[in-house]
Amino acid sequence: LVSSESPRRARDELRRRGLTVTSLREVPSRRNTLRRVLGARRRLPQLISDLATLLAVDVPLVQALTTLADQHPGAFGRLLAKLRDQVAEGRPFAAAIESHGVIFDPLTIAMVRVGEATGRLDDVLRRAAEFLQRQARFRDRVASSLMYPAIVSVACVAVSVFLLTFVMPLLVDNLVDLGREIPWPTRLLRRGGELLQGYWLPISLTGIVTLALGYRSYCTVAGRRRFEGWLLRLPLVGVMRQRQELSRASSVLATLLESGIVLEQALELVERTSHNPLLTDALAAVRRRITEGSDLGRAVGAERYFPAVFAHVFSIGQESGQLETLLRRIAEDYDRQVDTLATRLSAVLEPTMILILTVVVGFIMFATLLPILESGNVL
Repeated sequence: LVSSESPRRARDELRRRGLTVTSLREVPSRRNTLRRVLGARRRLPQLISDLATLLAVDVPLVQALTTLADQHPGAFGRLLAKLRDQVAEGRPFAAAIESHGVIFDPLTIAMVRVGEATGRLDDVLRRAAEFLQRQARFRDRVASSLMYPAIVSVACVAVSVFLLTFVMPLLVDNLVDLGREIPWPTRLLRRGGELLQGYWLPISLTGIVTLALGYRSYCTVAGRRRFEGWLLRLPLVGVMRQRQELSRASSVLATLLESGIVLEQALELVERTSHNPLLTDALAAVRRRITEGSDLGRAVGAERYFPAVFAHVFSIGQESGQLETLLRRIAEDYDRQVDTLATRLSAVLEPTMILILTVVVGFIMFATLLPILESGNVL
């Protein structure tokens, strides 16, 4: 075994040792593989943007990859070195990044392939970087909106379990020793605490199995389709989810069309890169109708998943020849709508979660203080 940044350098190292290299096989290290992949994906938008900048000033692709590999030490630098060696050996850049499909998504690969074919690789990479950066900002925005409700929910469950399993039994035992009658709120919580203490293992296993089965169902197409259909029926969340998916699809489609990809192929790529089964089914139906000769606006308007405004944009864009511009505008408009809905959802969720936490903890505290007052003959 020889450790090296790339197969090319590994061959050079083996030849320096006096060995004849007949074949070379990469043995990937399993250590921190997931962390390296996630780290590379986070740095991917900046990498593509830097590469587009270097290519725009007429720096050759191999030299640009070498420059970027020198700037990024570690696993990310080794990835860039591998890409550089593959390109230096005569392999197309799209094929090189496709061999690292765990990191590079199909959309980026398809855009790079079109950029190489049209000689506009720098422009295509710039558009791909803008889209990836916009997508990362949107994920961060949604995660920030859901962070507060998640923390409050965890705190509510943790406080409730602590009071039921540790505080409540001590108070109830003291009250029983004094011969006092236990109030009904205290009896209710006592029963809940006994269930948690006596059956915590079956309850935990049931929860884990339920979550595992739910996740397994979600990983299937039918499970995701049911989940997305349920989300669409929720107030605020359904509209926000739909606008989010349509904004992403519009932005991707506009980027692909501006890069020179024909409409049918662009729709197929959007369909392949979408993780929403409802949107995927709608796009597949639109593409099938277009192939059969249907009008673009009518093909989009026939699907219930797309709003009437969305179908109207396609109809006007086809007639005016400015479909890419209109898709950019509706993507930006949907982005603003999602921002507004996310802010409104946070404004609704925060007081709602505080109210729920207050009611739950307040009831537990009332049931806890009631036996104390009974034991002191206050009531």
